[in-house]
Amino acid sequence: MLKILEKDSNEIIYNENEVSGCFRYQIVPELLECLNVDDKNNKKIVFCPILNGGIYIYRELCFYLKPENKDLFNKCNLELIACKSYDDNKGMKTDEFKIELFKDLEYWINENTHVYLIDDICDTGDTLFRLIDKLKSFNKDVNITTVALIDRMFVEKKLIEPDIVGFKCPSKKFLLFDYNY
Repeated sequence: MLKILEKDSNEIIYNENEVSGCFRYQIVPELLECLNVDDKNNKKIVFCPILNGGIYIYRELCFYLKPENKDLFNKCNLELIACKSYDDNKGMKTDEFKIELFKDLEYWINENTHVYLIDDICDTGDTLFRLIDKLKSFNKDVNITTVALIDRMFVEKKLIEPDIVGFKCPSKKFLLFDYNY
């Protein structure tokens, strides 16, 4: 179970019940609506959690799917993406942006593919923007939907807004706290 904390004060912004409800009643239904359309149109579906936080969001999506939707979800492919625009030592944004695809993601990308980029927090939209650009470089006609648990509000010059969002939060720094780890 996830909860969202203010990074500096450890104050709970959203408790585990609020996060659970967000997945169950907001994110998963929106995602299933898209997936059902993709399935009817015989689209290849590829989930791309952005490491590290995106894998927690993907896990929660899997957990909250109803049994009748499991078959649809099992048709989907999973490709992990690692990217970094922050200096690990300083926690500061850098001009350098690194993307690491763990498999041959280019293989899946064509006009009959729908990619779901899954991230935990969307700050400026820079990561999602650059990943979309990278995926479009494989095929400009690929369908891409962005999913984020948290969309940070009050960010100047936001490059992209996620398509499916759990929470719009005013806080500047977040921690996702997972009881399972």
